[in-house]
Order: sequence, then structure tokens, then C-alpha cells
Amino acid sequence: MLTRLPATADALACGAFGLDLVRILADVTATVGEDHLAAVDADLAEALTPTRGRQVVPGPRVLRRSVTEIVGQHDPSALPPDPDTDGPLPADPAHQLDFTVDTRDAHTTTFHVTMTPDEATGTLRIVDAVAAAHHTSRAKAFAELVHGAAGDVSVTLNCYRNLDSG
Repeated sequence: MLTRLPATADALACGAFGLDLVRILADVTATVGEDHLAAVDADLAEALTPTRGRQVVPGPRVLRRSVTEIVGQHDPSALPPDPDTDGPLPADPAHQLDFTVDTRDAHTTTFHVTMTPDEATGTLRIVDAVAAAHHTSRAKAFAELVHGAAGDVSVTLNCYRNLDSG
């Protein structure tokens, strides 16, 4: 986050913001699109810069609310859906799926995948089977699957339909 938002990083350099508050900033700004970064950065830096001496640092809730408001003004698509204001999620599961990538850490990349429960169960069973067969972690097994290096690991899924619900 600090490399993507340099003006915000300068505002945080005063040392008044603890790690929990910086984490809130990182979480809320993680999905801001490249086209909107400069505007979000400028507004965040302005909001985080004290306007008078001995000004109190905002608390976690106030900070999250104000940063979410700033991000929403510039890149509404970067905000997670709010069921209270955006209505319920679409009925079609294909429109509920999501895949995002968090590259904030210089040493690791985190994938956030939202799947339907049946797809998630199958995917997890396959990843676990590859991990067990290769005596490795789930992360390495997932990478082997993506790269096509999983070998001849097989998984049998027994799927049943609930007759009561149709």
C-alpha cells in the first residue's frame, strides 16, 4: 500500500498511526484500480494530515468509514457489496463468484477466490489430494495444479442431490 500511495505514506510517516490503523488503510485501498490511485492517494493524504496542533488520530471505526467513503467517491467498484444498500447478491451463482489478488506483501501474493460450495468442495479435495500425494502444502499443491505438474493424482467425488429441495 505504501508504494502504491506515496502521498498517504508521507502522511503516515509522522508515526502517529499504529499498525492496526495502517492495516485498515491497506485493506480498504487494496482493490482500488490503477486509474483511481492518484485521486484516492491525494484525498487520503489530506484526510490523514492533521489540521491543527495536538489533533487526535482517528479511531479504527472512524478511519475505516472515512477511508471507505473516499474510495467510494473515486472507485465505487473497489468497495465490497453492502447487502443493506446494494440489495441481495444475484441469484445466479455465476455472478457471485470472485477472484482477486493481493500483492501488498513483497514476499507473497494472496489469492482470494469466491466459489459456490460444491465447486469449492471439489477444488479443495483435489488440492488436498495433490498435497498428500506429493507431501507438500496446499499452496504448493495448488501451484502444481495450475502449472499442470500435479501428475496422475485422482479424486473421486460422490455427488448427491437433495430430493427434498428439488
